[in-house]
Amino acid sequence: MKRFDPRKIIEFQEAIYSRLKNLPGVNGVFDYVPEDTKFPYIVLGRAYAEPEYTKTTTGERIEITIDVWSGAKGKREAVEIINAISEALENDLEIPEAITLDQGIRNIEVLQEINDLFRGTVTFEIIIDLEG
Repeated sequence: MKRFDPRKIIEFQEAIYSRLKNLPGVNGVFDYVPEDTKFPYIVLGRAYAEPEYTKTTTGERIEITIDVWSGAKGKREAVEIINAISEALENDLEIPEAITLDQGIRNIEVLQEINDLFRGTVTFEIIIDLEG
């Protein structure tokens, strides 16, 4: 049985980044947002992982929160970017030394943070088999 490997969080984040880095109309995808970055942009936020063991597999369930920051009036821009994220992440991601068992968006939230600043949040999850 392989041990739980927290480094898979970074590999998952890198796979997401490679799918999102060229989305049209977005001024970047960041783990850390540089000062003076213009809206809209995407932040790869909270990362969470836990072992996923069954009788036949040793794996992990990993979640990454993808935040969309928009300075446009209203929710429309954030929702349109979330739709583009959903399309970009539709096909299975490839994680080194793992087989994807399941992946997908688990929830979406769009809210007004302050005045004309909106944040859309996407929780994206992958379940991988490490013994594959």
